[in-house]
Amino acid sequence: MRLRSNVPSPAAPLPPPEGEGRLCTGAVLAGGLSARMGSPKQSLRLPDGRTMIDHVIEALAAVCQRIVIVGSGADSTDNQSNAEIDNAAPSPQPSPIREREIHSGRAERHATISDLRPQAGPLGGIEALLASGIDAPPAGAGQYLICPCDVPLITPELLRLLAQPSDGPASVFRVDGRDEIEPLPARLSTAALPEVRRMLETQHRSVWRLMQELQSRVIPIALQDAFQLHNVNTIEDFSEAVRLMKRV
Repeated sequence: MRLRSNVPSPAAPLPPPEGEGRLCTGAVLAGGLSARMGSPKQSLRLPDGRTMIDHVIEALAAVCQRIVIVGSGADSTDNQSNAEIDNAAPSPQPSPIREREIHSGRAERHATISDLRPQAGPLGGIEALLASGIDAPPAGAGQYLICPCDVPLITPELLRLLAQPSDGPASVFRVDGRDEIEPLPARLSTAALPEVRRMLETQHRSVWRLMQELQSRVIPIALQDAFQLHNVNTIEDFSEAVRLMKRV
């Protein structure tokens, strides 16, 4: 499927197509340490003045009925050893949900869900999200559209493909001509929580492996649209994202 390649403007949010409701909760994964960036990457500003996390929030908001932020972003545990991380025990407490100001252009407030396990990576954030119950009936259908905070080229059109209803526990993209799936962004249901926990408890933290274990529904996208999945881990990645944004 070929999509429009323009990056959405904050002044012109895209509504869902007629007859299509916003039937899931959008979740921004913002718990990375940004070790290779030297500072929290979600706060990097794009040429239009928005931060990367602003862009992802706005893209999700055009598709989802509510937005939550998962994880606490860069924290003070960068120097924690791998052994300490691997031996960290999960918190016995349920996932706390609180209100936190997200410094977006609209200064909106979004619920923030803290990780249950320290330094468990994106999979730990996914566990906290699915365990939160924030999209549980009657308010929701237990469906979450999950997107990392470092994909500043993502569009609502692409995310809307993932949000399509499905009986399976997960949906992911595969770019035409490539063998491997793209583990994020993804749609996950609460039915995936037992597998997420099993993997974490056996020290397997690969989101790609999770999607394989769940036998995720695969949604093909055109190679021309793959730039929207460009993620930023280094200053060079960010420079490339800015270049691509100017090109489209």
